[in-house]
Amino acid sequence: MDTGIQVADSPPQLDFGPVLPDSTGPDISVDPSLGPPGISFSGGVEIRSVPANAQVSVHIERDTAHFQVRDVTVMEWVLEPVDPGELPPGHKGPLPKVKVLEIVNQNDGSSPVSVIGQYLLVRVQYSAFFSGPNPTGTLVIEGDTWEQISVPLSFFPAQLITELPVTPLVIGRGQSVAFPIVVHCTAGQQGTDVTYEMSRTQLHTGISIQGTAPSPLHVNFGERRNASILFKADSDAPLGANSLAIDQLAFGRHGFLLPVDIKPNLTVLTSTAVLCGNKRRHSGFSGICKPMAGIVDESTI
Repeated sequence: MDTGIQVADSPPQLDFGPVLPDSTGPDISVDPSLGPPGISFSGGVEIRSVPANAQVSVHIERDTAHFQVRDVTVMEWVLEPVDPGELPPGHKGPLPKVKVLEIVNQNDGSSPVSVIGQYLLVRVQYSAFFSGPNPTGTLVIEGDTWEQISVPLSFFPAQLITELPVTPLVIGRGQSVAFPIVVHCTAGQQGTDVTYEMSRTQLHTGISIQGTAPSPLHVNFGERRNASILFKADSDAPLGANSLAIDQLAFGRHGFLLPVDIKPNLTVLTSTAVLCGNKRRHSGFSGICKPMAGIVDESTI
């Protein structure tokens, strides 16, 4: 309904960016310890101050196969006492209060909701099943006393896979190793750079990532590229078998595990003949042994 009352919404468009093929999202999990309103704003369009009381309806236009209304949430600001555990030692007097959002109504978007000068959150989810290269849609928010709001929606499927032709990573204390990988861009509008980091959840292993070879490592759409991750072991790295939690940074952050075996004494070799004689160091890219830096346990020579 066009009433001339304009509504400020945020954001003006909802671009989910690169998403994995055959996935749904965005992730709306929240940490319950964070307190009210206890809801994720991911994939949400907010009207932070409704300008006029209204019955609000929402729907998707243009592409209902890849975009759906997840839910509609009405909230309002309330004053709540501060958690006593957050106050400084020795605090006296009444507990101070803090302004927080509180959920007062919520539905799945299939029926109108009533808003009375409150905070409105409309969340959208995507489905990247059987999608073309650039799905687009529109979220329509209609209040019977407002001008209609139209929010463009978009995402693009994107995926980069890191293959590990040879495992485990065998490395000696105090040494650096170029570990062979194959990177394959299986979906995406275009190519992308890829980097690797130790996972934020990885406990101490004495192993660090120094970069990639080549650097920067760029992979075009549809390309399979041979490359290496450069690892370094501390001189006091714990010996024996372990697993490294590694994050691949390309079209988002995606993790994988790499088995590692840390040895006390290893000799750096570049001889093709020696590498071909050591099955652990076979390149694995095409069934052909290729010259590359490697390491061999001295006790096996």
